[in-house]
Order: sequence, then C-alpha cells, then structure tokens
Amino acid sequence: MAFRTRVDLQNQAIGWLRKGCRSLGGGTVVRFPRIRMSSGECRLNRIGTLGLTRPLCCPKNGIRVMRIKMLTTWNATDGTSLHAELVAREWVKTNSLTVFAPTLESMKKYWSHLSIRADEDFVIRGFEQTWGKPGWIDEGVAADDCDVLVVEALDRMPVRKLVEVFPSIKAKKVQVIHEWTLPDIPGYFDLNFDAIVCFDHRYRTMLLEKHPLEKIHIIPYPCHPESQGSKQRARKILGLPDDKIILFSFGRQPLFEYDDYLWLVDEFAREMDLIYLVIRSDDEEYFDNVNHKFKTASCCELRFERPDIDRLYDYLHAADVHLIAKAPSDNIVVSSTVLQSLGSGTPAVIIDSRYVELHGDEVIKYRPGDRAHLRSQVLRVLKDEVFRRKTLEGARKYVNENDAMKISRRFLELFQSLTQKKDNR
Repeated sequence: MAFRTRVDLQNQAIGWLRKGCRSLGGGTVVRFPRIRMSSGECRLNRIGTLGLTRPLCCPKNGIRVMRIKMLTTWNATDGTSLHAELVAREWVKTNSLTVFAPTLESMKKYWSHLSIRADEDFVIRGFEQTWGKPGWIDEGVAADDCDVLVVEALDRMPVRKLVEVFPSIKAKKVQVIHEWTLPDIPGYFDLNFDAIVCFDHRYRTMLLEKHPLEKIHIIPYPCHPESQGSKQRARKILGLPDDKIILFSFGRQPLFEYDDYLWLVDEFAREMDLIYLVIRSDDEEYFDNVNHKFKTASCCELRFERPDIDRLYDYLHAADVHLIAKAPSDNIVVSSTVLQSLGSGTPAVIIDSRYVELHGDEVIKYRPGDRAHLRSQVLRVLKDEVFRRKTLEGARKYVNENDAMKISRRFLELFQSLTQKKDNR
C-alpha cells in the first residue's frame, strides 16, 4: 500500500485504529478491541510512526491505550536491554511506544553492550550512554506527547542532563532499577519519580534507604515465553552432530568465568563423546589476541556471533545442558541469562550465588569452589531422567508464572493507576 503524503498515512492509520488494528511495520498488523476516536486524537510522531495525542480506553478490559516513552538500552547484549524488550514488545501490541536508546558509538565503550539487530521504527538513538558523566539527551524525551516515561538503568545515563529536563516532563515517570547498589552519582536521587520498580524484596530493602515504601513496587524480571523445540531439527540447522552430547554456553563474560566448565569438559572427554559449544559475541580478532585455556581445551568449539532470540533458542534446543558462566557476586543481582533461556526446555547449570539465590528447582546449582559437585550435578542431569524431568517441570512453572505477557500487564496496571491519580486531581 503506497501513501502519497503524511496526511494519507495518518488518515489510513486512523482507519486502522477505528477497525481495531495497529500496524507494527513490515506489513504486520495486530488486532485489538475497537476504539472510538476522532482524527484529532491521532497524529504521526517525529519519527513517522503512529502516535496518540491522548490516552484512549480499551472498553473490553478497561486498560487504557497508553502513550509510553522509554529511556533504555535496546537491541543490545545486556540484561537491561533484554528486560526492556521483553515487556515493551508486549506493550507495543496495543499501545503507542517510543524508545530512546543510547547511540551505538556510546554503547561500544562498554563491555557487554553490543548491538545485536537493526532497530524497529519506534526506536530513536536518543541519548549518550555515559554512566553518570556529562552527555546529551534528545529533546523529544521532554516533549509533552506521552502518558508515562519509563527509565531503565538510570546510572548509565547523563544524569545531570535529565535533572535539567525533568521538571518540564508532564508525564508520569517510572524508574526501573537494575543497579545493584545505591549509585554515588551527582543528581541521581534528585530526580522525582512517581514510581520505582524493582525485581524483588532485596532491591526494595536497599531502596528504602532513599525512598518511601509506597513509591516502591516489586515486579519480577520477566522470562522469555516457553518455546521448546526439536533437538534433531536444531542440530541440523546449526550443523551439529546428532550422536554427541552437547554442553552449551553463550555470552561475553570475562573468560575466567568459564574455568570450571573447561575443567569439567576435560574430565568428561575421558569417558564420553561430547562437544562444549561456546558462542561468543566478541570479535574473533580480539579473541585471537587473548591467551586462555579455550585454545587448548578438549572438545571445545567456539563460534563468534550475536544470535537473535530465535537463533539462540535453536542453540539451546540443540544442547543437552546449558552451562551458565557467571562468577559469584556480593551485590544484589539477578541472572538475565537464566530468565532469557529458562523456557527453552534445556536444563541450566550455574554456580550457587546471589544471581540465583531466589531460584529453586528450576535451575541446577553447584557449590562455589566445588568442582566435584559440579561434575556430579551435570552427570546427574545427563543420566537421571527423573531429576532432569523435575528440573524442567520447575522451569516450566517458573516461566509460566513470570512470562513477559504477565509481567508487561503488571506494568500497564501500574501505569494506569498513576495516570488515574493524575486525572482525578
């Protein structure tokens, strides 16, 4: 369908909304309950996608169609980006969304924050990731064209610039905490958010040092929805053998975090036919200049790529065990890798630490510094079908309780409660 002018496009968009449809770009149309609206309630935003000039009510479920802006990493190899994508890709199905993400140049300065795919048309590379140092923010962040502004991982942003523009932002402001300690960044606690969202009670206890209880809301980190697949099909797609045990890791962790697993593979190589498949998002040239055990490890196959979620799940489906490389931390942390992969139907093994202290049978933990325990745990999941089945049942239950659709809905309910308070004044 061709549009001669922006007015043509706007008129067609209004028609879609009246019919209960919303274009997400690329020819995809998602249907939702019909909404009564006039042409004055719809406009095109600054990046040429559909925006709403005021919140609309969806009569079927009573949830408003919200105009949401986000400041967050996006399409990147880090847990903040994953969180934002899991919830916001649900929001955009029935709401107006604009994402302001850091510039690619500023992302490259930091260890894990690499781009993994092209941006959607609702994404603006609209701020400089500076970790609290001076920087710029797109003027569209402060424009009066949204109901809610969501800020994820504030400590990565040019905080002083936000302090300048915050008073002019009329939308309700929601902070999502990824920080594992209270940051010592000038201006960080000068920003008056209407609500602060954290993942569990550990974060809330930390935040009570600075914020009143009524402002803090616990909404768990979401899981990627359950998506199990055929091991045989996945191995064929990825060019992997059918007749070998495959242990799998992915990420961009410091290389020492793989040491336990490299030891384990050397041990297992004496008694079973296996591959330790490791996906790294580094450039191969960087890796070639590093002196590490990977270069002499038995049965280890390294691949250098940044897989999107579908390809990542192909790797997980192909594997017998997912070995999550994560060194213990004394901070308040969650493992986005666990939550990203738990729905794959492949059992996950990880060192017992604060990353998984709130997890139960859905993950397989081994004691820090106890490689014999690691060996016994992996052998058990490979050979004990009852134990394996119990682990996967626990994972399925956890994912179903915390999948992205349910968690995104909890955010929308919070947004609605905040905007209703505003309307009632």
